Amino acid sequence: KTIGSYGFAVDRFQKLRTIGSFASVEAYDSTLSDSGDWPYEQQLFSAAYESEYFNYEATRQWEMDQVAVTEVVLFDGDVYEEYEDGVAVFPDATTMAGFDTLEVDVQMECPDKDVYEIGNCGEWDYLAHLWFYDEDSKSWLEVSRFITTYHRESRWLVDASHALAWFAAGGEQLLRYEWAPSWNTQPTGITVKLRLSNQRSKTPVQAIPLFEGGTFDSTYNDRDPIEVTVPSDATRVEIVAIITGHGMEAENCAEFCMHSHHFTVEDKSWFRSFDEAGSSTACQESVGTGTVPNQAGTWWYGRGGWCPGRHVDPYVINATNYALPGETVTVTYEGKLEGAQPPDGAGNIEMRSWMLIYN
Repeated sequence: KTIGSYGFAVDRFQKLRTIGSFASVEAYDSTLSDSGDWPYEQQLFSAAYESEYFNYEATRQWEMDQVAVTEVVLFDGDVYEEYEDGVAVFPDATTMAGFDTLEVDVQMECPDKDVYEIGNCGEWDYLAHLWFYDEDSKSWLEVSRFITTYHRESRWLVDASHALAWFAAGGEQLLRYEWAPSWNTQPTGITVKLRLSNQRSKTPVQAIPLFEGGTFDSTYNDRDPIEVTVPSDATRVEIVAIITGHGMEAENCAEFCMHSHHFTVEDKSWFRSFDEAGSSTACQESVGTGTVPNQAGTWWYGRGGWCPGRHVDPYVINATNYALPGETVTVTYEGKLEGAQPPDGAGNIEMRSWMLIYN
């Protein structure tokens, strides 16, 4: 009946780590549920997820160590609540023009490092964002997205190269890391580093705003096409979107139902579908690619574009052959629920998208 498992393990870096909850979605007990207790009993096989995640962490660190990077530190482990603004100091414009890759490295630690994770780290799976304040538009632009854990520490590395177009001037830039609402601020030790490197062949010079999400209902797709004039010197064109679904008002959408997102440039279409939504174990099965295991909550279930304790990978489309230099192209977007138009009350789509221009 306990929510937590109390033990320790030694990870691949020879560091002593606490172990999370061994509660399993496959060990649901209706009798416990009927009595008002936590209904998921603990299973010893859940210990294997810790080892799987330790291997993932070791592989990730090895891959990070192979890349020559310039690191910009935004926050360095201090405990904050809800969100925190900070000034990142980038290299000058000439140096920034030489980077083609930006990765965001985020670590979230419990506020009391001498106490077991469960009951110490933030307890809820909230949207977390790294924002950039754009002086021209007087608005916050999304650099990267994550989902916090149930009661566990976490570390994520995610590509955010689209934001290089915003940071081209270098120097001081205002950023905000946000991970909790005002009614539950979840004090957390926050480390945020931006890794600049060369892992591609081109650098984005412009990020043209496209479509955003919103309430996923019968009017969601009542939106006009966007006309974009491609610069005459463009050598590559991409569409980048950060997409997650939330809410459970009807049909457990858009968190626990399969929704898809369709982009069209002229007469060419692409789509991203979240088939893992609705699976009872899809997030559990993604530990080996970065989902924090054994959280003290229903972390196992597949969601619409996200898992608790995981980064959100951008959806990237190479549209170069369909957005030719010097031409004005028509871009459209629509979201579907299980292949059809969404009904009213189908939750919310959190999405931002851009057309990236490369020279």
